[in-house]
Amino acid sequence: MAKDRYVIEPIGVIRSALTNLEDAPLQGDEGGYEAWLELTSQVAQGWPNQTRRQINYFDMLHRAERDVLQVHRAGI
Repeated sequence: MAKDRYVIEPIGVIRSALTNLEDAPLQGDEGGYEAWLELTSQVAQGWPNQTRRQINYFDMLHRAERDVLQVHRAGI
């Protein structure tokens, strides 16, 4: 693999009770649904059973508006 390329592979699935996108808050601090990440068995084996670990994830980027180049935080 070339050094200037990255491969993104799914490591699990995000689950929540949210079923309708219109019910989702625009920002996380506006309230919302509890969600959890179900890791694949291969990844879960290497994940320590310790609290306060961090996973960065991409969520619903496939639904993003492609013509929007800049956004502003609510209230600004």
